[in-house]
Amino acid sequence: MNRLSFKMFLILSPLALFVAIFGYVYYQARINLMVEHIRQSSQLAIAQGAKEISHYIDRRFSEFDLVSAHLAQCQDEHVVTERMEDAISFASGFSMLLLTDTKGSIIDSVFSANKSNRYILRQDISGLIAYDAFTKKQLSLSYQQWLIDQPINQAKEQLVYEKLQKLKSRGEENSIESRELRNQLNNLRAIKSLPRPVVSLMPAEYIAQLGLIFDSETYFLSRPLVDCAGELKGYYTAVLDRTLIEDQIFEIKSTLVNDNINQVDVSIMTKLNRRLLMPTKYLNAEALKEYGPNATASPWLRPDLGGVLINQDIYISPSWGHRFTRASGLNVAQHELGLCLLAFIDIEELNSENRHILREVLAYVGAALIVFLLLTLYLARYVGVPIERLRRQAKALEKGKSIRGELLERKDEIGELFAAFYHMAEAIKGKEQQLTVLAQQDSLTGVLNRRALIEAANIQRRVNDKIGVCMMDLDHFKTINDEYGHAAGDKVLKAFCQLVSQEIRQQDLFGRVGGEEFCLVLPDANLAQTLLIAERIRLSAEMVLGSVLELGDDMKVTVSIGATLWQCSNFERALFIADKALYRAKHEGRNQVQHALTEDDNGDYYH
Repeated sequence: MNRLSFKMFLILSPLALFVAIFGYVYYQARINLMVEHIRQSSQLAIAQGAKEISHYIDRRFSEFDLVSAHLAQCQDEHVVTERMEDAISFASGFSMLLLTDTKGSIIDSVFSANKSNRYILRQDISGLIAYDAFTKKQLSLSYQQWLIDQPINQAKEQLVYEKLQKLKSRGEENSIESRELRNQLNNLRAIKSLPRPVVSLMPAEYIAQLGLIFDSETYFLSRPLVDCAGELKGYYTAVLDRTLIEDQIFEIKSTLVNDNINQVDVSIMTKLNRRLLMPTKYLNAEALKEYGPNATASPWLRPDLGGVLINQDIYISPSWGHRFTRASGLNVAQHELGLCLLAFIDIEELNSENRHILREVLAYVGAALIVFLLLTLYLARYVGVPIERLRRQAKALEKGKSIRGELLERKDEIGELFAAFYHMAEAIKGKEQQLTVLAQQDSLTGVLNRRALIEAANIQRRVNDKIGVCMMDLDHFKTINDEYGHAAGDKVLKAFCQLVSQEIRQQDLFGRVGGEEFCLVLPDANLAQTLLIAERIRLSAEMVLGSVLELGDDMKVTVSIGATLWQCSNFERALFIADKALYRAKHEGRNQVQHALTEDDNGDYYH
């Protein structure tokens, strides 16, 4: 390894360290991204799932009220039995409707038309006890409270009715107050006819005897059945279809699995006793009962549970939330009741993803280091020598010598670098030519400058002895600059040059020799032709130039022109004679063409 190759290795060695550091940073970034992905996906899925389950529960409560209204219509027991099938048709979230006597023994039952009941065989469950002791007590208390509230509600109903009659007698039956009283009357009649419902979570042994497709615990929504005389005839209960809840839980879990979160449990927990209503594979139910859920809805890494836990309260509308409180029979706060949706991601899910990311990063870093080693060897073998040769070519360029194209055939970076040097030398030549052009042109108008004009005129003099010369000066140009600004003055100069270029012949020479002074050289032109072209330029300037530049209707841009024939040997002398004629045109009123053939000639003018 030569010295240059060794230097290249030392220069590139920090790249290997950078690759290692980048690999570590990339690994940490992937871990953070993975954790954030799990956090956001799980939190979003659980929040959305809790909202959907909350809506599902609200719909079941509304359906139970419809079922209750259909059954509580002052019929005898046999008529109620016949109306059960009609009542259950109002609901889509219940598996069956039970009718019991006052002791809780099942008298009759009706299955719903849900798909979960499609393939089950009906069993005779008459005589079985439908409720546990606590639920029967709550139903009895509901009926007793209804008896106590009945006279009060009747008195309130009568009072509201009398107020409505008074408003009607005054012709105010469509007033806001009348509508509010009618709503109160409807609510009082509903309360009067329907005792308070009882919501209870029934154990699995009570569910198993009903002959449903599921035998796990579910919720009963129950009410006392009262006849027209206010006598207790029994109780009726709507059994919540557990399979619909399980379907929603499955959809939530499928959402997480689709987000590549595989080792995950989704379940519903009762907040009062921390009991899981759905079985779990990774979450230890006893540990959850001991340590409890998270204090917030944010995902927490729970070492005590062995994973990440996300829980979200299932909102229950206030109109039914108090019924959970009463049905519990316990003196506990409202937030400790109800349900909670939770997701648990096993720690092994995180560890597995961590190992996968680590293997991926190690593969990337290893491949990068191998590429670094191969690159170092390549540079030492195939770049060091060409760089030395390129250095010699650069020295030759510095001394002004020509560059040999021996490396132009290479199709790699070295060849491109040498091609860049080669093109740079060519570009320098081109720039020199451009500078030559710029040295001959006026930077503002693009016409010839004074020096270039004189050189071109002298060249024409060698081949042509009849040459007309015109000196032109824009009238009142200082006024234009003062009143309209230098930008307007520049526009005037440019427009004038364009106008002259359109009026002259291809072989004519036109240049700017001063601020607003211009010179026109007309090869192969006698005095008459020279004056004709000059007058044409003057007329065009007077008619067109002012309006084109929008300087106002009262402002015209004119030009004064002095013309001569180049009869002497010195072009500067011809310019002097033309300038004398120009001075006379200015002195005698501007906007005219004057000519002179000698210094003492007074000439004539066109206007």
